[in-house]
Amino acid sequence: MLSGLLSGGCAVCARPGASPCLSCVGLLQHPGNIACPAGLDSCVAAISFEGAGRALVSSLKYRNNRQSLAWFSAAIAQQVTSEVDLVTWIPTTARRRRKRGFDHAELLGRRVGRRLAIPAKPLLRAPVARSARSQTGLTARERERRDAFVAVRCRAGSVLVVDDVITTGATLKSAAAALRCVGVDRVHGAAIAYTKPRGSELRHA
Repeated sequence: MLSGLLSGGCAVCARPGASPCLSCVGLLQHPGNIACPAGLDSCVAAISFEGAGRALVSSLKYRNNRQSLAWFSAAIAQQVTSEVDLVTWIPTTARRRRKRGFDHAELLGRRVGRRLAIPAKPLLRAPVARSARSQTGLTARERERRDAFVAVRCRAGSVLVVDDVITTGATLKSAAAALRCVGVDRVHGAAIAYTKPRGSELRHA
């Protein structure tokens, strides 16, 4: 697990220095228009989840390479134009946290909070069902059924929920529903990357 912490260089091309390097930043694609998941007041993403963008996110999630966290948080913060009182994040399941040794979503959410100069707190608990089976290959409806988050009550009127990749939008939709149940007035979503839908259907990782 320490290799991701100690290794430097670009997570895409392995060039020494910043991650992503200037050359690979040029390869990142803008996600374009994003369909806002139901229940959210707004939703933004920094890059498209393909090519170099996929490599960057995968390096963080699966290889514990945190070199890109600074760039990720800055890129997300630049996209956020709505006024928010608090930042939270989509929590990694307990099983994955034990396997990976860290919660990449928490690291990202807290950095975004610092970038926006607002508090960042854990408000969501991952549903038990998510720990039992990977989301990969599930339909949007199947994801919705198992993504029933539980939220902690807070006094913030407007909350920004940070995720890594938006595909169907089901996870953010569930998070928004849970937060509204405990009194949050406005819920905004933000992610590193967005998976362009096939046809008219949204997909979520």
